[in-house]
Amino acid sequence: MAKEANVFREIIGRYERNEVSPSVDVAKKIADTLEVSLNYLAGGRQQNWL
Repeated sequence: MAKEANVFREIIGRYERNEVSPSVDVAKKIADTLEVSLNYLAGGRQQNWL
């Protein structure tokens, strides 16, 4: 995932441990990599738009 989002894997670990928060741009890349919405990644509900 780090490679896909173009960030160091150590930073992903820091995000997972809530030590730091990603920028909006990085969060969007992570959401795209995981194929979820940015809203879902931030703790909201996933919208399935057709």
